[in-house]
Amino acid sequence: ATSHPIAFSSFDCENMKQVQLSLIPAPGAKPEFLATVEALDDVDEWNAQLPSKIILEGYTRDPWAWKPAAAAADGKNVWVELVCVSVDGRNKLPGFIKYLKERQKCAFGRFSPTTAFVVSYIQKKAASSNEMSVRLCFDLNKLSNCPLIKKKVDAPVPRPVAPAPAIKPAPAASSSRKKSGILGNLLGAQKSINKHMEHSAKPKKSAAAAAAAVADPNMRTAQQVLSEFRQKMEQEMLDFDSCGEVELKAKIVLSESQKGLNDEDKARITMDVLKYIVFEAAEECNEEWIAHKEPSEFMDECVIAVYKEGHAPDEALEEVNRVELTEDMRGEQFAMQEAGRKKQANQEAKIDQERFKQAHEQEADEIAEIAALNSNKRDRRTIEEIQRDLGQPDIKKIKQ
Repeated sequence: ATSHPIAFSSFDCENMKQVQLSLIPAPGAKPEFLATVEALDDVDEWNAQLPSKIILEGYTRDPWAWKPAAAAADGKNVWVELVCVSVDGRNKLPGFIKYLKERQKCAFGRFSPTTAFVVSYIQKKAASSNEMSVRLCFDLNKLSNCPLIKKKVDAPVPRPVAPAPAIKPAPAASSSRKKSGILGNLLGAQKSINKHMEHSAKPKKSAAAAAAAVADPNMRTAQQVLSEFRQKMEQEMLDFDSCGEVELKAKIVLSESQKGLNDEDKARITMDVLKYIVFEAAEECNEEWIAHKEPSEFMDECVIAVYKEGHAPDEALEEVNRVELTEDMRGEQFAMQEAGRKKQANQEAKIDQERFKQAHEQEADEIAEIAALNSNKRDRRTIEEIQRDLGQPDIKKIKQ
C-alpha cells in the first residue's frame, strides 16, 4: 500500500471538513477527546454526510468490521475506505492504533442509526504516524451478521383462550335431603356458594381481553411504542446535530403515544418516561447540549427545548444548575447546621452567665450598702429603753 502525501495536491485541502473523534474508554464512562482529523482522500461523503463530531462507542472483533469486502449481504462492497490525518497536534493517534493492533480490535462509532465509522487494527502503511485508515458505511442494513442493526421483532400472535367451562347445575335435592334439618340446609347452601365463587369474574375478564387481542392482531404494546419513540428522538437529535440550527423543540403529546393501547399498557406510558427518553437522547448525542422543559398549559402535552452549546437562555441554565443534593452534601449541610446550633447555644449560655454574674454582683453591693448603713446609724433610745430591751431591771425603780 502506498502512502497519501500526494493527495493534498489533487484537491482543495482547505475546504475539507474537520471531524472531532471522541472515545469511550470503558462501558458507562464519559467520552474523551481522541483527535481532530481531516481526510487525505478526495471523498465526497466526508464533507457531505459526516457530522462534525463522532463518538467511538465500543470495540469489536467481528468479521463485519475488519473484513469489509466480504461483509456485504448482496455481494457488493458497501464500505468507503480512506485515510485521514490528525490536525490537532496532540499526537494521540499512534498510541490508539498501537492499542488496536496489540489486541486485534476494531473501534466503531455510529453517527446515525444506519451509518458507522470504523477504525480497524489492520492499517495501511502510512507516511506519517498521525495518519489513520478508516472505513465508512452509510447503510448498515446491507451488512450481514452486523449486531448494530436493530432487527424488527414481529408482534407475538396471541393464542386463543379456551372458553371457561360451563357451570354444571347442582342436582336437585332428594326428599331425604329435605328432611336433614336446619343444619343440613345451611351446609348445603355454603357448599353451593363455594362452587359459584370458583367461577368469579376474573377469568371472564382475561378471556375477554384475549378475545379482543385476537380480533385486533395489529394492536401495539407499550414496549413497541417506547422503542418507536426512542428511535424517533435519536433521529431528530442526529439531524439537529448535523444542521446549522441552534435550537430544537421536541413536542410530547401523551394522548398520541397512548393511542391504540389497552388500559394496562397505557399505565406504562407516562409523561415522565417520555421526558426521560428525550433528555437521554439529547445527552447521548452531545453532553454539552442543554435540555429545558418549557411551561405548558396542558397536563398531557409538553415541549422540551434543546439548545446547542453557548445558545441556551438564562432560565434554562438556572434550572440545569439546580443540582439535587447527594447524601454527602446532605450530611455536610447537616453538620454545618449542627455546628451553628452549638455555637449559638454556647453564645446564649455565655450571655446568661454574664447576666447572672452581674445580678449577683449587684445584689452583693446592695447588701454591703445596707450593712454599712446599719453600722453607722445613731442609737436614739434612752438608757431605760436599752435596759428594758436587754431584760435588765430599771435603775429608777432600784433607787427608790
